[in-house]
Order: sequence, then C-alpha cells, then structure tokens
Amino acid sequence: MKNAWLFQFENVDSLQNAIQNLKNESRVRFEAYSAHDLVSGDEAEANQGWNKVKLAAFLGALSGLFLAIFGQWYANVIDMPLNIGGRPLNSWPAFIPVAWVFTVLCTAISTFVAFLVQAKLPSPHDPVFEFESYDLSQNFYSIFIFSDREEDLPENFILELGQSLGSKRWEKIP
Repeated sequence: MKNAWLFQFENVDSLQNAIQNLKNESRVRFEAYSAHDLVSGDEAEANQGWNKVKLAAFLGALSGLFLAIFGQWYANVIDMPLNIGGRPLNSWPAFIPVAWVFTVLCTAISTFVAFLVQAKLPSPHDPVFEFESYDLSQNFYSIFIFSDREEDLPENFILELGQSLGSKRWEKIP
C-alpha cells in the first residue's frame, strides 16, 4: 500500500455524503468505519439482488448436485456394474438421498468460503490501526482511503479531496 489516509467526520450524514462522493473517484479505494449502521432499512431491502455469496451458494449447489449424480452413475453403471435383484444399472431414484446431502454440503462450504472472501476475513491486522489518532471510543465516523497503485497520489489531490468531502481532520500514514 503506497498511500493511506484517514478522514474523520462529525456525524453519520457527512460520512454518508463522503461515501457517495468517493464512489465516483476511480483513483482511490476506501473503507468506511462507523459505530452506527450506514444503510437504512429501505436501502437494505432494495439491495436484495444477486451478490457474490448468493452466486457462490448457487454454483456450489449446482456443482454438488452434478458431482453427486455423476459420481453415483459412474460407480454403478461404468466402474462396477452389479445386477442385484434385477434392478436397472442406472436406478436414479436410489441416487436422490446421497445427491441431496452432497448438494447441501457443497452449498454450505461454498457459502462459507464466499463469505470469508467477501468479508476479507481473516484479517489479523487492519491498516487503519496504524493511525495514532484512530480511537474506536472517540472517532465513530471515519473513512480509510488508500491506493494500491505504484504511483503516489498527489498530496494536493488528497488535500482537495479532504476539503471537498467535508472532513473535520485527516491524517496520512507515515
């Protein structure tokens, strides 16, 4: 991480306005820290579309179902066909319980892994704690801005950004 800045705000409204302004800025990435919920109930209900965790759960379920059915079919029809009691080799009703259990298992594992990836966990050390002025008991409304690019963001760009966002103070990681 080349550049890292911490912007602190007075209240939730100014923090939410700053977040909306930063979403349009392509040169920086940011994380918001707040002791309060930043999404209202109406916005949370409107944001019920497909996200990465739901997609991973769906793909995990499909792959689990396919692997269970294919694995049982291959074992019973191709690898070791046994004629027991005159039943057909491809007796798909017998495959249903195992396929269901394996589908649930694959769905749970893929959902858990996708959640960890999306939440960026485990994160043993967050760079925001490198700021001396960052105190969880006092600064409830903060934005951590950073750039992963090789070139540094110009100092005047960051100062203008801080003034335009309306932050009460900002600090750079040394």
